[in-house]
Order: sequence, then C-alpha cells, then structure tokens
Amino acid sequence: MIIKLHVHHNLLKQSFIEIRFDTMMKIQEVKDKIYQMTGTAPQNQDVTLVRSPTSSVTLSPEHATLGDFGAQTDMDLNVVDRNPYSVLSSLNQSNVEDYYIKMSDEQYDKMEGTVRAFKKEKFRTDPVYRKTIIEARQKRDTARQEEMAAAALITVGCRCKLLSREKCATVRYLGALENQVGIYVGIELDLPFGNCAGENEGQVYFTCQKNCGIFVKPQEIEVGDFPEEDLDLDDDEL
Repeated sequence: MIIKLHVHHNLLKQSFIEIRFDTMMKIQEVKDKIYQMTGTAPQNQDVTLVRSPTSSVTLSPEHATLGDFGAQTDMDLNVVDRNPYSVLSSLNQSNVEDYYIKMSDEQYDKMEGTVRAFKKEKFRTDPVYRKTIIEARQKRDTARQEEMAAAALITVGCRCKLLSREKCATVRYLGALENQVGIYVGIELDLPFGNCAGENEGQVYFTCQKNCGIFVKPQEIEVGDFPEEDLDLDDDEL
C-alpha cells in the first residue's frame, strides 16, 4: 500500500512533505530513499517513525518493513545524521538542496559504492546470497500474511485462549507496539498468569489487574466463546 510520510532531517531546515513510500518497503530501502533526498548515508541514519504525539518507534531491524511498524499516511519520519563529519553540517543550505533534493532514482542507480549498488551486484553474481535473500523474502512474506490473517479474526473485546498456556482471556488491544515489529495483541487474562498490567516499555496500551496482562502475536491466541476462568482451589485452600 502506498502512503505519504513527512521526512524531517536534523541537519536540514527544509522538510520533505508527503513523500510516497510503500508499506512493503524494507527499512534498508527506506534509508536508501532518504539518502537520495538528504545525502546522509544509510549506515549513518537513525530513523524514527512518529505515529502520534505520544508514540514513536525506531525503524529497526533493517529487514523489517514499514508496514511492520504500523506506518500510515501523514505520519512523520525523523532522521538523525550520526556522522560527526557530515558534509551537511558545513555545506551551504542551498547547495545541499540543489545537489541532493534533485537527485532522481535514475541518478542514484548510476552512483557507485552505494548500498543499493552493492546489494544488486551481490544478488546478481552470488547464487548463495541470491538464494538466501529469496528464501528470506518468502519466509517474511509468509509470516506477514499469516500474522495479518490471524489479526483479521481478532477484535478488541472478544474472548480468546492463550495457546501456550491454555489460559482464557479478553482482547484489550490490537495493533503496533513501540520499538517492536509487526502486529501485537494485548490480552487480559482471567487469572494472574501474565507479566504486566497493560503496559509495555513504559507505554500504556490498556489497563487491567497486575500480572493479568500480556502481549502476544496474533497467531498465539485462539478466538472463541471461552467461559471466564476461576481459581481452582482445593478444599484445603478454602
């Protein structure tokens, strides 16, 4: 799916508004595109997706896709150049814009020594690398499709069972997590066999009793009309 993001660079005054990206682009490809616009090499980029005023995520690892982080139209990409010797720090602003902003895909493809050129050449000449890349793409695509198919069956408020623990729960959250890849489900277990109260890395996604919350992948639960569980106490415990 094509979306439009706003790109901001810490060393450039100008922002790049409504830049088109495909949600299936790998983060490495996103960084290549940013390189064309700004001149900051991919290996020197720290890229953060700002999903809301209170939610942002660092785009890593590089084999993940934009869609894995929940990227949507009108979100911001903040780029930090980590190169202490970056030419952007010393070049005149107009010169930077003239050189980098006008660089097209065709011009970038003709440049030598870029990450894209290296990867294309290795893919063309190295059969082992080519096979590894193709298999990795197929595996990632299959996992992504399975995740999306499982997520499509889930709605907030529905009952479910956590398969790994055979524990019943209620879905309280469905979506992305900060600094995590892909879709997650936040569930409230009937009994305190979880590891949180609805928060993850300091971000609160839902609220529940202590140790009744847990975040899992969509494939890790089964949706159904499961009855609410009670503590199974022996007579000696009553």
